[in-house]
Amino acid sequence: MVVGGGISGLAAAWYLVRTHSEIEVTLLEAAPHVGGKLSVSDLAGIAVDEGAESFVASRPEALRLAREVGLESDLVTPAVFQASVFSRGRIRAMPRGQFMGIPTDLRSLAASEVLSPAGLLRVPLDRVISPTPMGQDVSVGEFISARVGREVVDRLVEPLLGGVYAGRADALSMQATMPALFRELRHDRSLLAATRRVAGGGMEAAGARRGLPFRGIIGGVGRVPGAMAAALVGSGVQIRTRTTVRGLTATETGWDVEVGPASSPEVIHADGVIVATPAAPAARLLADVVPNVALELSGIEAASVAVIALAYRSADFRAHTTGSGLLIPPVEGRMVKAVTYLDQKWGWLNEAAEREGVRLLRVSGNLGWMVHGPRAEAAATYRPTVPPLAEARRTPTIPHGSSALPPWIPTNAACLPAARAARCSAALVTSDTRGSAESSRSRRARFEKKSRRRTDDGTKGLVERTQVALVR
Repeated sequence: MVVGGGISGLAAAWYLVRTHSEIEVTLLEAAPHVGGKLSVSDLAGIAVDEGAESFVASRPEALRLAREVGLESDLVTPAVFQASVFSRGRIRAMPRGQFMGIPTDLRSLAASEVLSPAGLLRVPLDRVISPTPMGQDVSVGEFISARVGREVVDRLVEPLLGGVYAGRADALSMQATMPALFRELRHDRSLLAATRRVAGGGMEAAGARRGLPFRGIIGGVGRVPGAMAAALVGSGVQIRTRTTVRGLTATETGWDVEVGPASSPEVIHADGVIVATPAAPAARLLADVVPNVALELSGIEAASVAVIALAYRSADFRAHTTGSGLLIPPVEGRMVKAVTYLDQKWGWLNEAAEREGVRLLRVSGNLGWMVHGPRAEAAATYRPTVPPLAEARRTPTIPHGSSALPPWIPTNAACLPAARAARCSAALVTSDTRGSAESSRSRRARFEKKSRRRTDDGTKGLVERTQVALVR
């Protein structure tokens, strides 16, 4: 029994049917459809992703999964990938050769003028200063700042890495967010040298075209859950949507899973259960079964985000846009953190937008910004001359105020060992994060624990990155 039909639950079910074909698998999802945060909706007559619109190609798991569920022919690379950054009051080209905001081409960095003269002069000191202690883990912002200066963190790393992992660079775990670079730095004190090796070899080894570390899918990444569901059903998996799981009870022969409305519940027996829900509902379900794991989950920190897609009539759109999008560092004091020029980034969306006579933008920021004034802030930043023709408010944080994305902070990254240490016959797949529910003092102590494990199996690796904690 798999509880939860988001990408974590679907990936867990897919792994089971591929590795244990003799098992009868049932997947339960409370929503009307599977997919969780991955979905596609109509915007001005065009299918646009509500959640992620691309995935990292420097790891093979997502690519392999797309091929396995019949989407290989629809895999695409961005038509353009170079983004700009709003820094020191102007829109500037992102320096070439950067890796997650860490520069590797100092001439390009100087030409971009993203950093101040003083900030630029600080960067090459990385080669001569003494080694920076790392321990078992270190925060991204702390380490990079010590090596190449604070401006690199504030104006390059923060808008890139912070946006991807829903947290501030100073609070993000380097081991969790940059594992290859973290390992390389064990053998080289220079951040610049280590980054050049990782950026030069990692994506090529994974089969990704250098400079284009992302892939998309024609029709939207939100098609993946539907394709997975169809493949699972074809493999004999029963998928039940609109089915809320209200409780788990251990029995002598397995588990009783209580589903349905409280007034007329249904009990389903299962030999084993995988809980593949966000951390908060997982904690509630497991409170009586494995209270120590539930305690870990209940303290996970998460961030609320807003993603809004906008469509403008092409004839009315006056803003000049280049590249795939624009990043705005928090140090600039804006509520908007990024904009993606969807119709420039993806060829299939460019064709659709031209056919409909529109421009497509996707703007992200914090939840308060979405509620209190997205149009005003978008207008101030991008200077569109007219209100958007169509606006889709799309956010995984519904209702207002709920938390959607867990930052990969060191204390969150310390959850897996603790969860695995609690042994039971269930499996916990936390679709939110790796986290800890301990006090701040205990969290800091646990920061030193190793929190990741490697796997060679593609699907299992994909589930791991959608945050899986196996409780054996």
